[in-house]
Amino acid sequence: MLNRLKALVRGHGKSSPGAAADAVREAEAAFASGQHAAAEAALRRAIATASAPAERTRAERMLASILSARGDRRGAIEALRSALGNGHPDEEAWNELCFLLHQEGDAAGARDAATHGIAAFPSSAVLRTSLGNLHALGGDFVRAAAAYEEAVSLGPPSAELCYNLAIALAKLGRRADAIERYRQAIAIDPSHAAAHVNLANALREDGRTGDACAHYERAANLAPDSVLAHLGAAGAYQASGDLDRALASAGRAHALAPGDARVLTALANVLLERGDAEGAIARYVEALERKPGDIDLLMRLGNAHFRRGDRAGAVERYREVLAIDPANPVGHLVDSLTGGTTERAPDHYVARLFDEYADRFDAHLVKELRYDIPRLAADMLAPHAAAAGRRWDVLDLGCGTGLVGAAIEPFTRRIVGVDLSPAMIAKARETGRYARLEAGELVAMMRGEPDASYDLVTAADVFVYVGRLDDAIGEIARLLRPGGFAVFSVESRDALPADGDASAHGRGFRLNRSGRYAHALAYLERLAREHGFAFAERHDVTVRLDHGEPVAGYLVLWRAAGGPSAPAAPSAGTS
Repeated sequence: MLNRLKALVRGHGKSSPGAAADAVREAEAAFASGQHAAAEAALRRAIATASAPAERTRAERMLASILSARGDRRGAIEALRSALGNGHPDEEAWNELCFLLHQEGDAAGARDAATHGIAAFPSSAVLRTSLGNLHALGGDFVRAAAAYEEAVSLGPPSAELCYNLAIALAKLGRRADAIERYRQAIAIDPSHAAAHVNLANALREDGRTGDACAHYERAANLAPDSVLAHLGAAGAYQASGDLDRALASAGRAHALAPGDARVLTALANVLLERGDAEGAIARYVEALERKPGDIDLLMRLGNAHFRRGDRAGAVERYREVLAIDPANPVGHLVDSLTGGTTERAPDHYVARLFDEYADRFDAHLVKELRYDIPRLAADMLAPHAAAAGRRWDVLDLGCGTGLVGAAIEPFTRRIVGVDLSPAMIAKARETGRYARLEAGELVAMMRGEPDASYDLVTAADVFVYVGRLDDAIGEIARLLRPGGFAVFSVESRDALPADGDASAHGRGFRLNRSGRYAHALAYLERLAREHGFAFAERHDVTVRLDHGEPVAGYLVLWRAAGGPSAPAAPSAGTS
């Protein structure tokens, strides 16, 4: 503040000796010695005795600064408006007026001041930056981004300007542009820790988890006390499967903010994935004490109880969720744990499950769960593809990240994929194998497709989330060309111990405690007959491991009526 006054006084004294100048110097001395009231009085005398508009403007600018320092924002605003009306516009004065009006809660007035200032100073990057800030604070990120982009175009931008522009672009969903601007901010100022954190967030959303980890670490090194940097690193390392680093980062965040519910949740998430259900439960309980009734935390706590083998504890927590939100899809898990059987898992349940799983899906499914259905399906299809003499049009139901698409690609002319999880669809899109991808429920998607439009429909590890298959199989039959194929996997109900539920046996499927469905071979045979399919092949397979135990299932290949004879293959048997 004193430096600003000195600068104003120097300019005033050189151009305007006399009573007004003397009063200004008196004001400076009074302000420097802490006599603010005397400084204000001297400046008001200077304003009253000024003989030229420029002289009056300088005195009013100084008065505005003193009034602002004393907390009299309204008086400062009045002085600035008077100064700006004297015919000697000042870019900095317009900017100060914007700031003071914003502090007074007059958002519209602040934006109006910035707009008038830009009209007076068309090349002002500072005023455009202020206008962008005001729009961003008001939640108008379209106008904020436009103002920031104009400011950037006017000259070498600051790191902070590029950072603010990146945030606005990210809010608008323009992730690639946001990443570019975050990188620009870091190039200008490599020590901008917040830019590293937000760049890492954007990279993680873009599926570039490894790059995200590097920027979270850089931010943590630049700002060791940044909870957000350590928290982000914990989530990114967990998503990449590096649980040791995830735990270390979560531990550092916890040391900085031991009572933060977000930090406690992140630490619990890592502990649970490392197999420490007891430790995870303790942290989730702590987090719930800070966020009572939080549905996400109750869900996670229920999952931790389930992982510990405490079904009663899991059901209790899931029912707490239902008491808050009766329509919550966790009801599906309550049914699975209490012996109920529904016809399908709720769409929202499946979408959320796989959205959270997308980053580590391939590695976890293949390496830890020993999932090999795509390769087995491709081996089953190979002789039929060779006999067809042409490539196939394929619909991949529940395409996930594209594991089936990769396995059968040699047989295909065009692959269309559908999945409930937008995050999985994004991963599949990155492969470049799919001609079209849709995020949505599979039966609804199939109903929008023309008759006889595919040679092959695949559904690997999909029907485990659908109990009653009648509608899905009916649509598959409609979509297949004569002689076309359907290949799918299910978990085997026949391999499970009898549960005494006669009605479930009659339905041909059962909801297991895992939340997945198992299907009876007799039910599949009935569906095949009803919809005109012939069994081409069936394999008894291990579809995955569940807590280290093999899960028995069937890999089934059906052929639609019509078309040339199939090559010799086991018929409705095992191989």
